[in-house]
Amino acid sequence: MRYTSILIAIIYLFILTSCDRSIHGIDQETIDQSLEELQSGLNLSKDELRKLRQLEYKVVTLSNLESDDKLELYLSELGKERWNCFEVIPAATNLRIFCSRPVETPLRYIPGGLRRSISGNF
Repeated sequence: MRYTSILIAIIYLFILTSCDRSIHGIDQETIDQSLEELQSGLNLSKDELRKLRQLEYKVVTLSNLESDDKLELYLSELGKERWNCFEVIPAATNLRIFCSRPVETPLRYIPGGLRRSISGNF
């Protein structure tokens, strides 16, 4: 039930921030106040808000003697876990693979523009 209320509030604020405010008579102060109410209603800690801008990293060492199919399967598994592999360093008998992903937080499901408004200076 709590998540339903949160989702409704997020959709409401997303609509407010994306529509033509002059037609609907909605000013920026009203939007800012609604965002503050949403933030306090969600009881968001600063740590949770900081997670929106953090990445976690993973370094994997694999044998480069593995078949391409096995490497593809392993990389697909990393992808299913949301890892984005951005660099591979080959060595004599292995590969070092560097990956990153955003830190898990339910706030990542909030639309980008609204998420930036909520996170503010955190």
